[in-house]
Amino acid sequence: METTKLVYRSTLIREYGWSMSKIEEYLTPAKIVKNPHYSKMSSYLYDLLEAEKIKSAISVSPKIQTVKNWRIIIEQKYKDKFAELYRDTIEYMFNLNRYAKYSSCSKRNKEEIYGIKDELLAKLYLAKKIDHVERHYQTIAPLVCYRCDGNGFINEDVYAKCPKCNGTGIFREKQILYFACFFIEVEENVYSFHQPEDLLTYKIVYQDTVLREFDIQGEKPLSVGMQKNKEMKETIKYFIQIS
Repeated sequence: METTKLVYRSTLIREYGWSMSKIEEYLTPAKIVKNPHYSKMSSYLYDLLEAEKIKSAISVSPKIQTVKNWRIIIEQKYKDKFAELYRDTIEYMFNLNRYAKYSSCSKRNKEEIYGIKDELLAKLYLAKKIDHVERHYQTIAPLVCYRCDGNGFINEDVYAKCPKCNGTGIFREKQILYFACFFIEVEENVYSFHQPEDLLTYKIVYQDTVLREFDIQGEKPLSVGMQKNKEMKETIKYFIQIS
């Protein structure tokens, strides 16, 4: 009987020839644990045997799809099934939007996800496919200066102002950020997406005049595994192209 061996993502990259993009595309973490070096971050463990099997399959019969191949696959999957395409597009975007907040999501992947999200929500809103829009805000607490630990001075000399905060002890003042919150209902499921107001390139009309505060929580559960990362993004792109 084969024994399961779990390894860190860094081990896959360093010792087994994986890249960050391939891990995101093909593998799903077997376990999530606290990062031993950074208490506020998570570490992701992967089944080494499963990873090696997938790696062998990729090298023997490459599964890396070009955009053209994905287009053919998705066209065949959703032929004469636009309602299913729309449902999956919203579900996939909801999961990708959540995954973009995971510490395991690379900067490149996060930027691509948010770019797709921007384009999708703009298209849906301008096509009047958004069910409801509310205005939300988020309060960002002041950030204590890391150079002087909030004292305002360095070297225990009250006359030597900290150059980072100019003696205030605060590196960044309290901020209030405003968002448009889009609500989309699909088959009795309601999905919500926040977009920063200052990044919107189109005018929003809010149905609700009440300003609500919200808090972005940490890593929320996903209903679709990230082994479908590439398929989800290409499905959404296809929807945007044909809509």
